[in-house]
Amino acid sequence: MVEIIIMKNFIIIVIVGTFFILQSSCEKAAEGAIDCVFGDLSISINADLDSVTPGLMHFKFNYTPVDDMTLKEVTWNFGDGESQITNGETVDHQYAGSGHYDAVIDYTFSVTDGECNASTTKSINIP
Repeated sequence: MVEIIIMKNFIIIVIVGTFFILQSSCEKAAEGAIDCVFGDLSISINADLDSVTPGLMHFKFNYTPVDDMTLKEVTWNFGDGESQITNGETVDHQYAGSGHYDAVIDYTFSVTDGECNASTTKSINIP
């Protein structure tokens, strides 16, 4: 009988100890979380075909900054196997041939507590 009481007490101690360990780790994860909800941030991508050079596309990353948020990096995946990383808002790309391309633009903003990442896709048609 004494053994059963000791076993019950041991199980209760293990359960309570596990609860406090999990509670502590969840609090730390919540404290380290970064608010990446962009709120009023407006993002758009312009892609303008050059009027002189066939296949040359001029890209512009447009955004309206939100408090304590700065553009850190833009990765331009042009949809033809080529990519380029910039820390600015504009880039030019020469497409080798006509066709339809889906350009994927990944962007990173620096915020007070870290970084926020997102992406958008722009449909490109080269005549």
